[in-house]
Amino acid sequence: MLLLYIFVIVMLFSSVPYLVAMTKKASAAANIKRALEQAGCKFIPVNPIWYMGSISGKYCDFYIIFDGRVIAVKTVSFISSNVFIEFTDENNYGIKAVRSKTELNASSVILKNCKKRPYDFKSKLPKEATGLPLAKVILLNDPLPVKVTQKDEHRSVDVHPGDRLPEGDYHTIDSFLYLFK
Repeated sequence: MLLLYIFVIVMLFSSVPYLVAMTKKASAAANIKRALEQAGCKFIPVNPIWYMGSISGKYCDFYIIFDGRVIAVKTVSFISSNVFIEFTDENNYGIKAVRSKTELNASSVILKNCKKRPYDFKSKLPKEATGLPLAKVILLNDPLPVKVTQKDEHRSVDVHPGDRLPEGDYHTIDSFLYLFK
């Protein structure tokens, strides 16, 4: 019985970082929703936990109808900010967990290459958004990765909020909400 108590205590302490991350993401989600509604946007979530989006998920996570157009948003979340991510095209990206900035600056950062399906921004489009021009956004939720790059034929280029990725415009929460002020 003592082993069971010890196991439960260890599990509780090991889950604290995940609970903190989920709480921060839920708080950010409430701020996003409130800011968009104050700006006069119609906010339409696709699923109840839209703020926990995954980079490998297929569908966008929410829609915004604003100013005669619809904005389809794919939310990308990580548990830790110690991540380096490089987008190559609609189907591939590289990811590496890093321990420090010096490891990130090393010339021989080896990325784990991952495949994903292209994001489907239109399949769950609400009826009131049919026929409106569609803008696509990739929204990185907190905590933000240490570095985000995009690889073209010859080199990797740093990606900053507002830059274009293969599937849509890249934004952090702050840069995204700035669009509606």
